[in-house]
Amino acid sequence: MEVVVTLQGKVEMELTLVPTAEAKKMPVGMGRNPPNPLPFPKRPDISFSWFRNPWNACCFVVCRYYRGRIICFSLILFLILLLCCAIYAFPGYLVKKLLNA
Repeated sequence: MEVVVTLQGKVEMELTLVPTAEAKKMPVGMGRNPPNPLPFPKRPDISFSWFRNPWNACCFVVCRYYRGRIICFSLILFLILLLCCAIYAFPGYLVKKLLNA
């Protein structure tokens, strides 16, 4: 018969060996200090779960690294659109100037 052992979890424990005289002074459980309270972790105010709040998570990831590139691309696109509108409207204004209308 073969016995297979799998690791199910880990336990951290502390063992202190003391002489008998000291053990009789402090019976089991009486010599322990209360647990040290740990400070609360600094968690962000928003949730980064893609399922709960995909827009905030996307903005956090994208805007953090590509903010400057997005602003430059938007500015260049705006200037190109403005130039295209000017080129589209220029012949009409030119005809009006030539005919003094």
